[in-house]
Amino acid sequence: MVTFLALIPILFSPPQGITEARPGRVVINWTTGEIVVVGAGPPDLRAPSAAVSRVGAERAARREATRRLVEAARSLKLAAGGTVGDKGVDQALVALATKARDVDILHASDGAVEVTLALSLESVRAAVMKGLPASAPPPVDAPTSIVVDARHLSPATLLGYSVVSGSARHVGPVYWHRELKAARADSRAGTRPITARALSVEGGELRVEAGEQAIESAARAGVAILIVRSPGRETKR
Repeated sequence: MVTFLALIPILFSPPQGITEARPGRVVINWTTGEIVVVGAGPPDLRAPSAAVSRVGAERAARREATRRLVEAARSLKLAAGGTVGDKGVDQALVALATKARDVDILHASDGAVEVTLALSLESVRAAVMKGLPASAPPPVDAPTSIVVDARHLSPATLLGYSVVSGSARHVGPVYWHRELKAARADSRAGTRPITARALSVEGGELRVEAGEQAIESAARAGVAILIVRSPGRETKR
């Protein structure tokens, strides 16, 4: 039996941030904001050499990994209810998956190949929430991110949360952390993050204690949302 020892650091290392392992060698990394999958291509035993076998094996591995990305993306639950698969965006998901990022390509001695691909959760969210109205240009002093302290609520890790304060709403890329310090230190937080305490979570909305103007500016800038939740407990969406 041929094994891929190099996969051990990728699939079985201690989780970084908030991750969700799924059957079929699929991991949802809510902190990095990616779906990561592995596809395997068997060797062609009739090929004259392992090098020749790897050509077809890599194609097969990519097909399998792409299929797994699409299936994983379709199964993602949305904060507002339902799943990505309910939204009729299968063609967009296939297009995204075929352009997924190469994480690793492993070659076995017998010509088998395993390909690890990653697809950003933000690209999936954008495919689902297409057609949002364009915002006015943001002010020069707009926040660079919104850090939501939701440790006391611990909302479920779902796709497509919006941050709401009064009549102001921001829907943007979301990343998840277990600790407030880690969220603030995240490079995606930028130099002018605002920290807002979550007040409630319902219907895909995270209502926060923050000024409406700050949330409006963040929405116009399209900044990242970094949600901090406590491990081991979840509230309803």
